[in-house]
Amino acid sequence: MAAMATPWKHPNSGIYYLRLEVPISLRHIIGKREIKKSLRTTSFSAAKTLFAQKYAEAQQLFSAARQAHTYTIKDVDVLAHRWLVQTTDNFQTEEDLNLWLLKYSEESRYRGREEVAEPDIEKYVEALASSYETQFSVVGESVNKLMLDNAVFLEKGGKLHSRLVERMVRMHVEASKIAHKRHLGDWSRLSRSIHENAQQGISDLPESNLTTDSSTVRADTGKTLDGTIAQFSSYKIECSDWDEKTQRDAEIVFDLLRSYTGIQVDIDAISREQLRAFYSLLHQLPANYSKRRAYKGKGLLAVLRVAKSEHCKPIAAATAKKKMLFVKSLFKFAYQEEWVTKNRAEGLKNPRTNDSKKREALTCSDIKLIFDATAVASRASDYWLPRISLSTGMRANEILQLTAQDVKTVKGIHYININDEVDTDTGKPKKVKRSNSLRKVPVPNVLIASGFIDFVNQCTSNRLFPCVKIGKSGTYTQQYSKRINTLLFKLGVKPPSDSNVKKDFHSFRHTFRAHARQAGISKEMADLIGGWSDQSSASEGDNYGRTFDLFMDQLKAEIDKIDYSGLDF
Repeated sequence: MAAMATPWKHPNSGIYYLRLEVPISLRHIIGKREIKKSLRTTSFSAAKTLFAQKYAEAQQLFSAARQAHTYTIKDVDVLAHRWLVQTTDNFQTEEDLNLWLLKYSEESRYRGREEVAEPDIEKYVEALASSYETQFSVVGESVNKLMLDNAVFLEKGGKLHSRLVERMVRMHVEASKIAHKRHLGDWSRLSRSIHENAQQGISDLPESNLTTDSSTVRADTGKTLDGTIAQFSSYKIECSDWDEKTQRDAEIVFDLLRSYTGIQVDIDAISREQLRAFYSLLHQLPANYSKRRAYKGKGLLAVLRVAKSEHCKPIAAATAKKKMLFVKSLFKFAYQEEWVTKNRAEGLKNPRTNDSKKREALTCSDIKLIFDATAVASRASDYWLPRISLSTGMRANEILQLTAQDVKTVKGIHYININDEVDTDTGKPKKVKRSNSLRKVPVPNVLIASGFIDFVNQCTSNRLFPCVKIGKSGTYTQQYSKRINTLLFKLGVKPPSDSNVKKDFHSFRHTFRAHARQAGISKEMADLIGGWSDQSSASEGDNYGRTFDLFMDQLKAEIDKIDYSGLDF
C-alpha cells in the first residue's frame, strides 16, 4: 500500500485513517509493512489536519529506525540512565512520589494506626524473573517514549531492545526506591556516576560527507535535515500538493540526501558545494535504480559503487533535474521558515545540460503514420488520444481521466472541462499538473467531424476510456505510455537511442503549440487553451478565461484557425 496523499476513508465506518507504507529497508526493524492509524473523525477537513500531524510522527519513526544499526550496549545503558535522571528530577511534590509508592495503614504498638509507604516494586521484581515479553508489557510504554524522545529506534525483540527493556525494568525499581527515600525526607542527589553516564553521547551516526563539525543541531532552530524533511513533507501533504507517486519519488531522493550528508546534520550547515556535488552524483545514478533489488536499502555512494562495477547506463539529465527539484523545494521551504540563513540550493545549474534530450514536435509524415496505424484500432484510446492531443494540446492523463460529463456545451459550443473533481474509478481527485491546467477547451471542428461528440454520447461507461486502467504510479498514463511508445518504435517515429532528441506522446502537445503559432493564434489564447502559463508572472486575471463561459466563442474561433487539410483524421 503506497503512502496516501489524503486521509483514507474506511468504506464501512466512514472514519478517516493515515495509511503509510513502511520503506522496505526499515520493515525488518519496525516489524510492519504499513503504518495505519485511525484519525478518529469522520470529518474530512479535520482529518486533513490530523493526517499531517500523524504523517510527521511516522516520518520521525522512520528517521529513528534508520539509525538502528549504529547503537551499542553502552548506548542502551546511557538511555536507561537518562530516563532515571529525568524521571527523578521530576520528583517535586508528594503527589509525584505517590505514583511510585505503595501506601497502606498498619497498627502501631505505640502510635495506633498509621500510614506506611513502601517502594512499589513487586511487579518489576517479578518481571525481572520473567520473559522479555512480560518485561515489555510492564515498561513498554516508557521504553517507546524514551526511544522517540531520543530519536533512537531499536528492533523490537532484538538483542539491544531486549537489553533496554531489562534495564528499564531495573530503572523502575530504582525510581521507586528513590521516591521512597524522598518520601522519608532524603533528597540527596543521584550518584555522580549515574549523572555522568546519563550525560554521555549516543554512538555517532554513519560517516557523513560534511567537511565541517556540524553533527550537532543549532540551538536557535533545532532543525536537523531529517526533521526539516518530515515537516516539509507534512506541509506538502496538508496542502494536497503531492499525490502518492510524488510522495514516493520525494522520499527516494530524500533518502539519498540523508545517506550523503547524514541524518541528524544541521540543515543550515549543508554547504552549496555539497549540494552541487550531490546534484552531480545524482546524474551518475543508474537508470531505473529504484526498481532494482540490488540497490534496495543502499545509500547514494553505495548505489554508485554497484552501478560502476556493473557499467550501468546513467539516468537522463532531465530525470536528475526532476529529482533535484525536490531538494531545491526543501531548501526553499526551510529558508521561508527561517531555518536556514540562506537558500544554498537556489540557482544550482544542471551539470549535464548538453546531453539532455530535447523533445521535438512531430512532423506531418510522423502524424500520418500514427493516424494510419490507429485508423481501425481495437481500443478507443488508441484512436482518440493522438487526435485529441494533436488538436487541443491536452496531456495524456488529462484525456484518460475524462468522463462523458466532462464534455459540455455552452452557447452551442462543445467544450472539454478539465477539472480536479473526484475520479469515481479511484475515489480521489483527478490529477492536474498545476492550477492553471484547470481549464475549458473548445472541441475543434476537426474532432467533431471525426465523430468525437457521437463517441461521447454513445459512451456507456463513466470514463471515456475505461480500457486504460490506472497504473502503480497512480496515473493512467503509465500503461498507455508503454503502448504508444511501442507503436512509435514500430513505426520508426522514435529517434535512435543515441540521438539527442526524443519523440513520444507528449510531442503531440508540442506539435499543437507549433501549429497554433503557425496559425497566428496569440500567445494568450494558446496559453488558455493548452494550460500554459508563466507561473512567476501570472496574475489573477490570467485565470478568467479558464472559468468564464463568456470567452468560449473566442477560444473556439482561435482553435479552429489551425488547418488540418493535409491530414486524414
